[in-house]
Amino acid sequence: MNLSAESIETLKTTFHTFLFEIMGLPKDTESESGNDLSAGLMDFILRMRSDAKSKKDFATSDLIRDELAKLNIQIKDTKEGATWTYEER
Repeated sequence: MNLSAESIETLKTTFHTFLFEIMGLPKDTESESGNDLSAGLMDFILRMRSDAKSKKDFATSDLIRDELAKLNIQIKDTKEGATWTYEER
């Protein structure tokens, strides 16, 4: 499944609304719970990317990697799976 830019923006807005307005999760990612939240979300995103790759949906896999790169999150693929780092700029 390939997602259009419009669909991606809709998903971002929907996830933001759900997580922060409906679920009431804190937006402060510097707190201890924020770090747990960030790690959990990144694990989820990396699983989505891995699933896309296993289905040979490289367009979606690349899109996830590229969108994360725009947020200064670098993905590194290894034999054990993908890892990520955040580079504050």
